[in-house]
Amino acid sequence: MTTLRVAIVGCGQIADAHLQAARRSGLATIAAVCDRSPDLARQAAVRFAVPEWYSDFDQMLGRARPDVVHIATPPATHDALFRRAIAAGAHVYMEKPFALTAPQARDMLAFAADHRRLVCAGHDRLFDPSWLECRNRIRAGAIGTPRHAEFFQSYDLDGPFGRIVANDDLHWVRQLPGKLFQNTIPHGLAAIAQLLPDERPLVTATSWLRPPYDFDTELHVLVRGVQMSATLTFVTGARPATSYVRVYGTDGWCEVDYDARATRLRAASALPSLISKIATPWASTRESAGILARNAVRLLCGNLQYFAGLHYLVRAFYEAVLQGGHPPIDPCDIYRVSLLMDDVLGALGNERELARERATRVPA
Repeated sequence: MTTLRVAIVGCGQIADAHLQAARRSGLATIAAVCDRSPDLARQAAVRFAVPEWYSDFDQMLGRARPDVVHIATPPATHDALFRRAIAAGAHVYMEKPFALTAPQARDMLAFAADHRRLVCAGHDRLFDPSWLECRNRIRAGAIGTPRHAEFFQSYDLDGPFGRIVANDDLHWVRQLPGKLFQNTIPHGLAAIAQLLPDERPLVTATSWLRPPYDFDTELHVLVRGVQMSATLTFVTGARPATSYVRVYGTDGWCEVDYDARATRLRAASALPSLISKIATPWASTRESAGILARNAVRLLCGNLQYFAGLHYLVRAFYEAVLQGGHPPIDPCDIYRVSLLMDDVLGALGNERELARERATRVPA
């Protein structure tokens, strides 16, 4: 079987997950790693037995000649690295957020299309086994017609990465147009884009800070389409840090708990109220037992990885490259996620402007 030559640029925290996914795919040989810090590049090469490491990206492209480049660097560098990799003949897997703005994303995707190279955005939560199960149930009509989706994410600013972001004004996350939010909510926006068919749904948003931080840490977003709506809530003070999605339909709801690797379904019931108070907990017990059994089997088989969606998405992308097929995430959907992010940040900017106007308004 033909294998791809893969290179990874950016050897920070997320790079290990990319290296593991590339190695486990069975479709690739990791040819090189690259980071502007020689120490990080060398350490990654040693950990994963990669034959070559570089601190110069163009040198890596010229010598390693990769078929696929994973870009896992801060988003401000994405555009330039993306274009150089594409021009060198490589297909690109880009970590989220894909671009700083929707116009930038549009131009990058057009550049790749002109060079006939495939592109994949790191929206790996779309390929988490629990979300795939939820989507399959929705498509099968288990909840009727979807009407509303609720996304919740709590983030630990006291965790290893969160603490670095919180304590460093110059951290790359703090330099993004949307700061913390732009780095953390693309997964939720990607799922919203997948559920809502509207080309440009209406977006409203509000954010605020939680002391002692000096930047906004909490966010609530409402997305309204013609037939369906969605909310996205991001908080930093709730424990434990967790993430879930619940999609409500005309005949029930389906919930995904990413941390528990669990998908739960509640169908609308015609049972009398008293009976349903017994039937519903019984159904929940049976469902939980099934989830426990499936996760135990996954654990024994070594398939209970934290980045299961990333592994699935990377392999699907490699297959598309090898077969000359369509990428697992359509470029139009990559652009729609960037549009949603722009609309969220635009809504927050409008809200702040209104707040400033109210604060400066002189009472009659």
